[in-house]
Amino acid sequence: MRWARYLEWKTAQRVPVVVDGVIEGYQKSSGNFAFYWINRAGHMVPADNPAGMSALLADLTQN
Repeated sequence: MRWARYLEWKTAQRVPVVVDGVIEGYQKSSGNFAFYWINRAGHMVPADNPAGMSALLADLTQN
């Protein structure tokens, strides 16, 4: 698949998602596309890491 922002995505850095001084995961974005890695969580992120999920939702709804 071709994507106009491919090079920007490839060179984008992972930004830590920090909650109360703890790195709960990482976020990488390019344009309006964002991808999150949440530590200590499987497919049930809200149950596995509620703090990480809360930070993810706050980022998505406030930005």
